[in-house]
Amino acid sequence: MPWACYAALLARECSDARAGVAWRAGALDMQALGPAGGDDARIKALNFILEAWEEGTGSGIAPELMAYAALYTALTDLVASYGEASVVSLVSGLVPRVEKGEFTLYRTRQ
Repeated sequence: MPWACYAALLARECSDARAGVAWRAGALDMQALGPAGGDDARIKALNFILEAWEEGTGSGIAPELMAYAALYTALTDLVASYGEASVVSLVSGLVPRVEKGEFTLYRTRQ
């Protein structure tokens, strides 16, 4: 997948009605991903991740292994920053979004 496609996905306005909802974890808020500007730090972070992804897959690491490593790293970092309850809330909110196809980049029509 070209980087521009990932950046477009990150920058697009979320159609989920829950966009902008904050999960409370003590005094910290974990905001849902919303629209991002072209110079936004989220775009820079995404570019770093995509570069690492490209390097890993280019070195022969299976994309599925890269995905598991990325998820593990992200979840452990989020738990350290926001706590388990907030991360459980975030992850639980992903289920209906996955089921609706929000993360399906290519769909096959039968």
